[in-house]
Amino acid sequence: MHRDEKDGEMYSSGVRPNHDGTYQMEKRTEYDTESAKYSCKVDHSGLTEPMILFYEPKADSMVPVIVGVVIAVLVLIALAIVGVVIYKKKAGKKTGYNPAKTSDKGDSSSNSSTNATA
Repeated sequence: MHRDEKDGEMYSSGVRPNHDGTYQMEKRTEYDTESAKYSCKVDHSGLTEPMILFYEPKADSMVPVIVGVVIAVLVLIALAIVGVVIYKKKAGKKTGYNPAKTSDKGDSSSNSSTNATA
């Protein structure tokens, strides 16, 4: 692993034995992932040729978050509209409910019985 002196310290685990009789070594360094591109060259006897790995920072995008919030708001608005429409439909149909008359004028059971006896 190659590193520039400006990047910081490199950590190495040293050579460590594995349970199967082989050995391993870990090397790592910390670097600023926001502003630079990095590459790492791995040269190992198990490889037919050295492997070069590249790291490029990904641009942070707020687009998925904004789209998610907009969709959530639209779904809530749609649910509110559907709820109001259903409520209005149910309020218009009062099945099995006949309100009592509120005025004394006109036919009512008490008036018709009084008139019948008089």
